[in-house]
Amino acid sequence: MNSGLVVTRYAKALLSCSEEKNESENIYKLMSTLVDSFSQYDKLQSVLNNPTLSVLQKKELIKIASGNVSNPLFELFVDLILKNRREDFLQRIALNFCENYRKDFKICMGRLVTAVALDKKTEKSILEFLKKYSKQEVELKTFVDANILGGFILDIEEERLDASVAGQLSKIRKN
Repeated sequence: MNSGLVVTRYAKALLSCSEEKNESENIYKLMSTLVDSFSQYDKLQSVLNNPTLSVLQKKELIKIASGNVSNPLFELFVDLILKNRREDFLQRIALNFCENYRKDFKICMGRLVTAVALDKKTEKSILEFLKKYSKQEVELKTFVDANILGGFILDIEEERLDASVAGQLSKIRKN
């Protein structure tokens, strides 16, 4: 069976079921945390694929990777994944679920890189501006990278605004 089809079916089924039970926001938070865990811990996927781990150990690992929050629907979903031996698709299912959720609920992703950490007030005002600019909800992830020297780099959907000192210096060098 086509792996893309498997991923799509599981993700859409979970989203549909979570919407029916009014749990979609909670499941989205769990799946987002799971996606973050997969990106932070390179070995997570290979550990889940390890045949020497029992189903209970894999279930516990997935629960921890998704924020250690108890949710009956999510637990049923994990049980189904493990019963059908689809744990090797879990990362892509989580990514697909989050993508579909954001599309259905009109949420766009933003990534803000600054040279120094922002205070909460500044971060909130940037988020409010982005909501007004994009005319939809915005989920903003912030990162600190001293290599940009100053300013910021903002990626939102398919657009990038590079107002960093390093970016401006690079443009000057090219010209």
